Amino acid sequence: MRVNKLVYRFFLIFAIVVGLVFPPYFFNFSKLAQFQFPFEKQEALAADTVIFITSTASTTWTVPANWNDASNTIEVIGAGGGGGGKGTNNPNAEGGGGGGAGGVYAKAVNVSLTAGGTVGIKIGSGGVSGTAEIAGDSGGDTFFCNLTTNCASATGTAVLAAGRGGAGGAGGLNAAAGAGGVATTTNSVGSTIRIGGSGGAGGGVGTESGGGGGGGGGAGGQTAAGTIGVNGSAGVNRAGGAGGAGGAGGTTGGGTGGAGGASPGEGVGNPGTAGGNGTNFDATHGAGGGGGAGSGGGRRFQGAGGGQGGQYGAGGGGAGGGHEIAVGTHTGGAGRQGLIIITYTPAAGNPQISSVADQTFTIGDPVTAISAMTVTSTAASQLTAANDIRITLATSSGAPVLFWDTSDLTLVKDAGSGDISTTVSYENGSST
Repeated sequence: MRVNKLVYRFFLIFAIVVGLVFPPYFFNFSKLAQFQFPFEKQEALAADTVIFITSTASTTWTVPANWNDASNTIEVIGAGGGGGGKGTNNPNAEGGGGGGAGGVYAKAVNVSLTAGGTVGIKIGSGGVSGTAEIAGDSGGDTFFCNLTTNCASATGTAVLAAGRGGAGGAGGLNAAAGAGGVATTTNSVGSTIRIGGSGGAGGGVGTESGGGGGGGGGAGGQTAAGTIGVNGSAGVNRAGGAGGAGGAGGTTGGGTGGAGGASPGEGVGNPGTAGGNGTNFDATHGAGGGGGAGSGGGRRFQGAGGGQGGQYGAGGGGAGGGHEIAVGTHTGGAGRQGLIIITYTPAAGNPQISSVADQTFTIGDPVTAISAMTVTSTAASQLTAANDIRITLATSSGAPVLFWDTSDLTLVKDAGSGDISTTVSYENGSST
């Protein structure tokens, strides 16, 4: 009688049954099912994923499928306010414009989100700089929600983290300086909140000389508040007042404040420089430094414009005032937009097992060494000395068709396998 051979292609795809969870990464076990194969130590612990959202047009964000409620942070920075402007077509000397305030930093920790779902977000736009005697605009709030509803503003009930935008600086006036934008944490949300720096006040007028503008405030950072912008100097005896320097971003790696324009003496004012971009999150993302302010103009000369704030969230510098017949309009520096930073450790997936090659086994074949196998963990809790690994061979109709060689009681492992035990035992009719 002819007996048909049943051939099973064994792709080394096993049903992995784990004692508790499939333990971390050192493979410290007391037992390992084994069929004369080396295990490879895998350093496959999930690294943190960091996402930067910078588009001010974005209103929603899709939660990743591997989101981890137990290990995440949401960080936000509000936008910076614009620096106040200064007109110069005035028969009298004029004060400098005030600097814009920096945005607030806020952080929420281990927030619960639905993996694959959609949530609402908002990146605040930087405050527009003031012209003539007009104040700069306030920067927009930046916030992150756990839903798309109740998320129209930083006061919405779905908001998890919110950073208030910085106030704009006031414009300089005839014989009067503009006030700097005042920073506040009102309506900010988070377990950690760092206020941005207020803008410096513009300098007052002197004898036939305009005042310098006030420096922009730095954005709040992870470890400290943003630095306050420096006040502009008043004009003195026909010499325009110097512009105030911008405040630094509030943390190590925060952007430096821009330099204020130097006094020109009896001449045209010198412009302030832009604030530095922050690098505290990475090389291109961080708490920005405030823009430097323009200096005032000396006798019969115009002042100069302020520098824009640094990325992200810094206030712009105020414009310097002019004197008498000088004609022109000096613009404050623009505030810079906000930022959202999302950091999470991916949730652990199933442990993975693979081999260097497929193999085909036929019923009745002799004991055969299998190809080298690699076991990969996806979380630090998956490989521990307290847990065993059990590898169960494929079955057909519930009955095992492949078996381990139970006479082999010693694991063969490669040199990189660390503290793997070489003691092997078997169970489940030698299929495990």
